[in-house]
Amino acid sequence: AYWGALRDVSDNEVIRDLHREAGLRTPIDVFMQRLESEEVKAKLRANTEEVLRIGGFGSPTIYVSRPEGPPGFEPEMHWGNDNIELVEAAALRAKGRPWRYHDRCG
Repeated sequence: AYWGALRDVSDNEVIRDLHREAGLRTPIDVFMQRLESEEVKAKLRANTEEVLRIGGFGSPTIYVSRPEGPPGFEPEMHWGNDNIELVEAAALRAKGRPWRYHDRCG
């Protein structure tokens, strides 16, 4: 929402709108409580520490890995929302599926 549409994801009303738009089954009150829970905050801290440990340096950082991936597949790290096509290609390679780089906008 932030990277694709510049929506303020720190605004609870935006979060509520996104929840509704996504059609999530979790009741909105439960969803909002979970967002504020210590468990979720701890998971975010752990994920942030892990991405920094493997060399991530900004947001969004997307790391594509698959330990049981096809022969020759190497994990890849991408930074920035302008690299989403590279992330998509890496995810397809990780699954051993056909892929190619292409421009969706042109």
